[in-house]
Amino acid sequence: MRALHRCVLAACCASVLAAGTGQAAGQPPAGAAGVAQKEAPAGWQAQASGPGHPSATSGRHQGKAASGEAAPARGPGVPARLRPLEALDVQVVSVRLTAAGYMLDLRLRVGDGKKARPIFDRKLRPYIVEEKTGYRFYVPESSKLGPLRQAPQRVRSHRVYFLLFANPGRRIRHGDRISFVVGDYGVRHLVVQ
Repeated sequence: MRALHRCVLAACCASVLAAGTGQAAGQPPAGAAGVAQKEAPAGWQAQASGPGHPSATSGRHQGKAASGEAAPARGPGVPARLRPLEALDVQVVSVRLTAAGYMLDLRLRVGDGKKARPIFDRKLRPYIVEEKTGYRFYVPESSKLGPLRQAPQRVRSHRVYFLLFANPGRRIRHGDRISFVVGDYGVRHLVVQ
């Protein structure tokens, strides 16, 4: 089962990194999907995108983010008023780097499935905020696989669910502090393992 998970994760990462570039999966992409960057590594082009980014196909545009420039949110990048996830009987189990550091694996433990249903709404776009810079990292979306998150029709109690976030350029590293936000709910000051 673990080997299957690794194969799927590797395929997802390759398709996310190569999406829209017309390049082979092993080559560096022309754009880094999932985060707005100030400076791109050599050979990469800075691009603000991702399924939850304002410049995505939703038709909503906000300031500099739509033009492809870096657009950290106000202040630390986290909304001032966040309801705690614990109010929905949801706990963050872990936030870990995966796929050679190009993705973040966030695990959520659901206590009561009926209470937790609002955060699994497919219309909401979860994101992670790097606290020191304010950059937002989104769940990547592949044309073949769709968004790399679980959004079940029926949320079950006492289960652990996952969300994968793009981390282009390996900007977030072990020990960095992040905040997780989905809708009006979130958790601040999580440490990446």
